[in-house]
Amino acid sequence: MDGYLYTSGAITTENKFSFKYGRVDIRARLPKTQGYWPALWLLPKRVVGIEPFEIDIMELLGKDPRTVHMTNYWGTSKNTEGFIGPDFSQNYHEFSVVWTHTSISWYIDGMPRFKSTQGISDQSMYLIINSTLGGSWAGNPDKSTVLPQYMDVDYVRIYQPTPEILNGQVRRV
Repeated sequence: MDGYLYTSGAITTENKFSFKYGRVDIRARLPKTQGYWPALWLLPKRVVGIEPFEIDIMELLGKDPRTVHMTNYWGTSKNTEGFIGPDFSQNYHEFSVVWTHTSISWYIDGMPRFKSTQGISDQSMYLIINSTLGGSWAGNPDKSTVLPQYMDVDYVRIYQPTPEILNGQVRRV
């Protein structure tokens, strides 16, 4: 820990599991204190010559535990939205994203909160669940920071569409 009394942590499915299109549901209770920056996101394997993509299912700054940030990045562009809700550190909440070839939709506790139709990735992505302490956006811990803090994850569910749905072969009745 290099002399610090705290550390950051992450779980990733990189090189283990990735997917293209579908739904991700993550039920979590988030940390609340200055300097914490929990995030749930999707990232493709980096390929030279291909613009980078990133789907942030949820990011939160611990100093503002009522605001969740949802973002779709492509190349140097992004489409982002913030949602002000309850104190997300007090109870578990479900953060979801539905990713299709034409859009990305974000849900919090089953309610639609944001939709992006620009820069939709067609690359397979892996999941990252991380809780960072410090950083340029969240700021560093200070005298007001309360430690320890945790991001508690109850479950992660990933649903993938069938090949028939992806190829448009399913008839709606």
